[in-house]
Amino acid sequence: MRKLSLKLRFIIYFCIATFATWLVATGISYILSKQILREVFDSQQVLFAKRLASIDINKLHAKDKQLIDIKSKAIKRFEYDDDILSFAVFNLYGKKVFHDDEDGEDFVFNDTVLKQQDPVYMQDTKKWRIIWLRAKNNTIIAVGQEKEYRTEMAQKMAMAQALPWLIMLALLMIITIFTLSRELAPLNKLAKQLKQRRPEDDSLIQSNNAPQEIQPFIDALNSLFTKISEMIVRERRFTENAAHELRSPLAALRIQAEVAQIATISSAQQKTALSNLMLGIDRASRLIDQLLTLSRLDAENKQLEKEPIDWSALINSEINLLTPLAHKKQINIDYQVIESNTTAMGVPLFISLLIRNLIDNALKYCLEGSTIIITEDKSSITIEDNGNGVDKETLARLGERFYRPAGIDITGSGLGVSIVKQVIILHHWHISFYNRPEGGLGIKIKT
Repeated sequence: MRKLSLKLRFIIYFCIATFATWLVATGISYILSKQILREVFDSQQVLFAKRLASIDINKLHAKDKQLIDIKSKAIKRFEYDDDILSFAVFNLYGKKVFHDDEDGEDFVFNDTVLKQQDPVYMQDTKKWRIIWLRAKNNTIIAVGQEKEYRTEMAQKMAMAQALPWLIMLALLMIITIFTLSRELAPLNKLAKQLKQRRPEDDSLIQSNNAPQEIQPFIDALNSLFTKISEMIVRERRFTENAAHELRSPLAALRIQAEVAQIATISSAQQKTALSNLMLGIDRASRLIDQLLTLSRLDAENKQLEKEPIDWSALINSEINLLTPLAHKKQINIDYQVIESNTTAMGVPLFISLLIRNLIDNALKYCLEGSTIIITEDKSSITIEDNGNGVDKETLARLGERFYRPAGIDITGSGLGVSIVKQVIILHHWHISFYNRPEGGLGIKIKT
């Protein structure tokens, strides 16, 4: 079953709530009207009974003991209910001595009013509400009114109030539906734009005339489109870089494989070709690993889950990992702590990657017998060597992807320093490269 739209659900709920509210209000109005009419009609009955009590029944002649015909010509032009009130007059013995010509003759004497101190007694029967009054002239006067009449009057009063409200609520619902449709028009327009949007379209959504309530939604969509666009750019760049950098190693691997397949070459030449093939595979594997690492760093969220960095543990761990390579080139790695850096926050995995790449680069490009000095200070980490340093052009371009100085025959991909710089950017730190006055290259990381 298809889910109803937000607009239709709102209209349905609003109509149901409005109608329910109207019904409750009408019910309350009916109850209050009955209470008010009860007080008014009870007062009328008491007043009418007192008027009758002021008449001396014993002095009336038989011909006067009939009510005046209220349907006379003088009254016929008015609309009235001729059975609003009915009455009867009894003596102390319960004999009916006087009544109207309508329903008063049906009243049955109730002696309760004689047994109580209060001269007024209210009696409710199934059909009537009767007020009994004990008059001073030794008569008992009963004035009654049909309950059905009171109920009808209460219903008329309640409907007289409810009907205008029903009309106004219907008008309010129409206005609400029209306003809702108009205010949701920008949202419908936005949905139409998104439906027609091409996959490669990275333009931001224009929020002209958009309600303030959906502005956060538009901002979130624009942010999402920006992230998707950046991700696509990164993926394209990764693909282009991988294709560009793997082309040469793969071509070299093919050549070495073809050489190894030549039947006329000696076993020594074949061994050399296979050795070069293995080196080429290792280089391609390392290149792929670095490309994937760089791609992952590019895609990392700017809000990293950072924690305090234990520089001593991380640096010593990476030194131990690279010690075999240092011993092979007879390079000494010296780690000095001037003052512990305890304020830096970061991701240990990325920091290890940063340290490993910097030490690995230093080991690759330093001459045999060199020294690499790693210094930890309160707010910085410095890595220096006593090699030949680099020229100004190379110094300015350190960190560019796939950049390698001319004339360098050391195996590499040109991505190590790029990875380092990306880690620095993610942590909002600062890195600088400089040539030492006494010779060698220095790298300083300010945390």
